[in-house]
Amino acid sequence: MRIATEEVSFRSGEETLFGRICLPPDSESDTLRPAVVLVHGLGSGQKSMAGAARDLARRGVVALTFDQRGHGKSGGAYTGDSSGDVRAAARFIAEREGVDASRIGIVGHSSGARDAILACANWDGYAALVCSSTAGIIPREEPGAAEGFYRRTLGSRSPARPGEPPDLRVYPRDGALPWIDGLAMRAVDRVWSLLRGYRLRVRWSETLQTWGTAQAGIAILDVPERPALFIHCGGDKSVPVMASEILYQKFTGPKELIIVPRGRHAAPIARASIRSLWVNWLVHALTSNTETNDSLD
Repeated sequence: MRIATEEVSFRSGEETLFGRICLPPDSESDTLRPAVVLVHGLGSGQKSMAGAARDLARRGVVALTFDQRGHGKSGGAYTGDSSGDVRAAARFIAEREGVDASRIGIVGHSSGARDAILACANWDGYAALVCSSTAGIIPREEPGAAEGFYRRTLGSRSPARPGEPPDLRVYPRDGALPWIDGLAMRAVDRVWSLLRGYRLRVRWSETLQTWGTAQAGIAILDVPERPALFIHCGGDKSVPVMASEILYQKFTGPKELIIVPRGRHAAPIARASIRSLWVNWLVHALTSNTETNDSLD
């Protein structure tokens, strides 16, 4: 089945964000379709969610991927909380002709899952939530990890360029992403980012401060009691499985937890066999839930 795609842009606050919509093969019919917003992790981009978007479109769901602020061609700089971008994306796709605004799903991976939780807290603009490899606390809770991470983020580049704030970093221009360990892996990461067209503009001072105050483990308590799935892989060396287990325990609505014994941090979005677990769950949640959802504010 051929999946049609459409390049789009929309506003989030003062910034313009760029994305792509994947449409089901029979999207020109009069049937209203559910839609899903896919939120990538920090330092990657909408391309990382493209496989999931195609999978959803094949199942009759309109799928929107987009570059968060500070990523790809989207404007602005990342400052630690992109929940406003997630809500803006949901409103944008909900207003599209042929989309059922009462059946909007939100999917986030890594820091994108954290942003999805922050967006859904005290908000009625969605019907189901999927959190993949959720980065609730950054960096890993290991002795000295935080100090080393902060040194790499704020001290690993040449002096600020004329006209740029002193805490601004632009990747891969300024090197590999700071959480990548080892010279060889940092070289691979930089080349991979260049080949994929990934770009990250981040204000680290504000980001680190925001991460300390806007936490997924707190926001999850204010997420409405709508279906939620938490998925994590046992081989994830970036974020411990415990992060998803804690979020699952705290969430008070209908929920499911999937722990895949093997697989790395990106496996829930990169490996089709694992991706199908949450895609199947989400399609069922959006097509079996008939409760109307009127608020997208």
